Formats: sequence, C-alpha cells, structure tokens
Amino acid sequence: MTTTRWSGTCRSRALPVALLAGAALVLAAAAVVLAVAPDAVPPSAGARTVAAVAVLVPVVLLAGVGVAFSSLRVDVDDERVQVRCGPWGRPRWSRRRDELAAAGVADLRAGRWGGWGWRWSGAGTAVLLRSGPALRLVPRDGRPFSVSLDDPAGAVAALGLPPA
Repeated sequence: MTTTRWSGTCRSRALPVALLAGAALVLAAAAVVLAVAPDAVPPSAGARTVAAVAVLVPVVLLAGVGVAFSSLRVDVDDERVQVRCGPWGRPRWSRRRDELAAAGVADLRAGRWGGWGWRWSGAGTAVLLRSGPALRLVPRDGRPFSVSLDDPAGAVAALGLPPA
C-alpha cells in the first residue's frame, strides 16, 4: 500500500463563472427567441422536444465543464504523481515516478496557452485553472506536463527529481 507523500490543490474562480454565465446566456437567448417569436417552434410535441434538447444539451455541457475544471488535486506518493480535476476526479492524468525525468516550478499564463482548461501545444500539455505558479513535470518521453497549483514547490520537493 502506498501512502501519499504530498498533496496540493488549486481552485479556479473565473472558469466556472465564465462557463456558467455562458450556460445562462444560452438559456436567456432561448427565452428571448420564444418571447419574441413564439411561432419559431411549432406547437407539436416533437418540435418542442427537439428545441428543448437543442437548448439543454449545450447548457448541461457548459455546466459540466465548469464544474470539472473548478478545482484540481495533485497527489504525490511513493509510486506515482496523479492529477485529478473537479469533484469527480475526471479528467485525470497519472504517471509513475520512474517515468519522470525532471520537475520544477513554472509560471503559466492562460494567454500564452490559449485560455483555461486542458491545453495542448508545441510546449507540451497544461491544465490551467488560473494564471500563476504551476508544477512542471518532464516525463522521460520529453513531453512536458504543467498544472496550476497553489504550492508547486512543495510537489517538487516531494518528488526529489532533478530541476526542470
């Protein structure tokens, strides 16, 4: 059985608010369309069901992404490093410690990565909940992985790897 050597978190205030605001705008737009043009959706039950689904699916997706990326947790134990997002622990990233070549502290900026969330670029992969300090891990396969974290130095110390 492995025991956790270090655990840290990060919370985002802006991303869930932005996504939930987007969901509210979708609902508001649907309400305006129905108020301004009540005949826009034919009165048949099938048409109204399709319209309701067309509005609710994006709302549920936006709300789900907002909740999933509202927080994250990084756990370091004797065997692996694991990143879990939101209350469901999904999406998840996990690597065995022996697969990691280096670890360090980085300064992530959402503008440089194209926004918040799970991001991919030529510079590697990043999970950004907010701009600022982050843990940067370099796997032996060379593709860096960075994650927003309140105390990245604590994770680096717990890993005991060469600096990234």
